[in-house]
Amino acid sequence: MKKNLLSLAIMLFGCHFSYAQWTTTGTPTTITNTVGIGTTTPAYPFHIYNTTTRSTNSGSYADFGIESFNNTGWQGSHLYFGRARGTATAPLATISGDYLGWLDFYGHDGTSFQRSGQIVLVANGAPSSGIVPGALLFNLAGSDGVNAERMRITGAGNVGIGTTNPTSNLQIFESSDSKPGGVVAPTKSVFKLMRNGTSDYSYNESAEFRIGHGGPSLSGSKLDLFVNGASNTNGAPDQQVMSWLYNGNVGIGTTTPAAPLHVSKLMTPGAVTEMLRLEIRGNNSDELAGEGAAINFYTPVTPSPDALGAQIYSFRESAVNATSTTSLRFATNNAGTVSDKLVISGSGNVGIGTADTKGYKLGVNGGIIATAVTVKLYADWADYVFNKDYRLPSLTEVKTYIDQNHHLPEIPSAQQVEKDGINLGEMNKLLLKKVEELTLYLIEKDKEVKAQEQNNYTLETKLKIQQEQIDQLNKKMELLVNKIK
Repeated sequence: MKKNLLSLAIMLFGCHFSYAQWTTTGTPTTITNTVGIGTTTPAYPFHIYNTTTRSTNSGSYADFGIESFNNTGWQGSHLYFGRARGTATAPLATISGDYLGWLDFYGHDGTSFQRSGQIVLVANGAPSSGIVPGALLFNLAGSDGVNAERMRITGAGNVGIGTTNPTSNLQIFESSDSKPGGVVAPTKSVFKLMRNGTSDYSYNESAEFRIGHGGPSLSGSKLDLFVNGASNTNGAPDQQVMSWLYNGNVGIGTTTPAAPLHVSKLMTPGAVTEMLRLEIRGNNSDELAGEGAAINFYTPVTPSPDALGAQIYSFRESAVNATSTTSLRFATNNAGTVSDKLVISGSGNVGIGTADTKGYKLGVNGGIIATAVTVKLYADWADYVFNKDYRLPSLTEVKTYIDQNHHLPEIPSAQQVEKDGINLGEMNKLLLKKVEELTLYLIEKDKEVKAQEQNNYTLETKLKIQQEQIDQLNKKMELLVNKIK
């Protein structure tokens, strides 16, 4: 028996020197108990200290490992933090703001250790039966050495960056002044996304949102979207592509949108600048005949669903191919029925009230009223009637044509007008021609009348002279008779 006890003592003594040594200070039964691992002077209730080089690493780590072997799913390794007010024999409920546990991270500044950061679990609200609401805080030291809260996760699941009271799932607050006095946007973005650029081809690609004032002397806010520009050399966005103003105006390509949607683009000389693209595709990218991309205008209707008030859309006349004909159509709502009111065909013909212009540049199904209409003819105006070499038909020829055809020469008949309509410009030219010909006829007749009048005047004068001569002869005869008597 003594031999066995001696062997056990030797084994325990060897183990004491070959593996590890536990050192305690204070009285084991008091609350000042401390445990040191790797140190004989622990400064904390549990102090791990390491200066030796591990075989698998080139540095020294004060490692702390917890492992668990259990078939129950939730029973993994467990690091427990507990906090109560009062005493161990008479614990009291914590209050809102109490630290329930934290992890501190220190770094040596050359003289002493300084705290660089903390992860803290704090009571976030008054505890109640079975409930202690909490918030997770992340504190970090800045360049001034001051530890301050940088991020918080509340018990409601809201995440706050730069704010201790986030009211949404993610709330970011930038406390620096955005300098509204003429500065378009603050230099520090509120939200930024980045990814690596293509190696040996481009710099890091990024996009960021900046919040600033709407403009000088304005108190409203403004949101700007920046992305990398083509001349980027340092990974920082340098091209402003969108702006949202406090009044609801949105700008694309402009920092001062003057309308709910303001799109602006620098014009490239000699090139077509595309400002807006609407596209609709069929199955398997096959575009079919029929209605295409559209802009819809809705009218609010309470309490019924909003009604379609007007529509601008493209209409493909046939299945897609390189020579497909597409028209642009304008539709409006008339008493609940939306129908096409104006159609611009692929060939450029315009139909009002009809899609079939019969081949004319403008087709109107309905009446037209205007205060003035100007028609410019490409052909010669009818003033050629007054040329000296113009042959004016005789009235006999005109009468013969009318007797045979029952309408003036060159003027369409009633049957032709009923079938084809009339060309206003051409008809006005023909009517002017007939007026000019009529004027020439009147001038000719006037000459004839004047000539006849002149002839009549000459005859009257001769008769008057003859009458005077007869009267003189009669007087002479009377005198002669009187002498004879």
